[in-house]
Amino acid sequence: MRPIVVVDEAHNARTPLSFDTLARLEPGVILEFTATPREDSNVLFAATAHELHREGMIKLPIELVVLKDQEAVLQAAMAKQKELEALAQRGREYLRPIVLIQAEPRRGGDPYTWEKVRAFLLERGVREEEVVISVGERDDLTGQDLLSPSSPVRYVITVDKLKEGWDCPFAYVLASVRPLKSPTAIEQVLGRVLRMPGARPKEQEALNKAYAFTVSENFWEAAETLREALVLEGFERYEAERAVRTVGLGLEERIHLEASPSPLALAPLGPKVEYDPKVRVLVIKEPLNPSDTLLC
Repeated sequence: MRPIVVVDEAHNARTPLSFDTLARLEPGVILEFTATPREDSNVLFAATAHELHREGMIKLPIELVVLKDQEAVLQAAMAKQKELEALAQRGREYLRPIVLIQAEPRRGGDPYTWEKVRAFLLERGVREEEVVISVGERDDLTGQDLLSPSSPVRYVITVDKLKEGWDCPFAYVLASVRPLKSPTAIEQVLGRVLRMPGARPKEQEALNKAYAFTVSENFWEAAETLREALVLEGFERYEAERAVRTVGLGLEERIHLEASPSPLALAPLGPKVEYDPKVRVLVIKEPLNPSDTLLC
């Protein structure tokens, strides 16, 4: 027999041992599935993020909110979960939006570990049964049917364990209490919040999008990291640029200027900034990219 061999997540099967194992099966055809094919791959079919979105299979755009401390990130994520669940209850299909929280690994200093995240949630009224942990040797997700109406789970805390093989369309919100500096550190977890429940658009527009809250001192850096993570997930670069939408959440930066900027310099920034000429204070209401900054 010369079997057809199907390899899922094929980008992980690239070691000499992998090829030796495949060769021993003497396959007639090897069919691979991957979101990130190698440049020399013989690609038979590719689906772009735009096509997946058009078919109602993924949530887009991703609304990114950048805050300056971990507690603000968790509070914002909790508020978003309640908002989305209230909207979901108006629909005809059962939908219970879930928050994925990416905690910091236990390394030196005073990291915001999963224990701290869990304690923060419980102190603010989240019930114990609504929180599950998936880190290291502990995996509360085993045997859980998160799509069941009888499941109480609304928060999943992890570090970087939720990789291939775990999928939950109810995951709508990613909250990362670790600074977004490495695209690979966020890539797999980010992908978990993109799948659309039921693979069809929802009546409430807010339920057609995904949400990301993160801690960072730099709006632009965080947004770029998120876009790079989407590229690693298989998005084309131009798709990743459009997929991330930065959103202000009361996080305003106030800059005292020595001289008033010209109206022509501020005009291209539109609602992103507000200038008070009396005290010469420029209020940045939304994230600016490098080209915006140069205009100021």
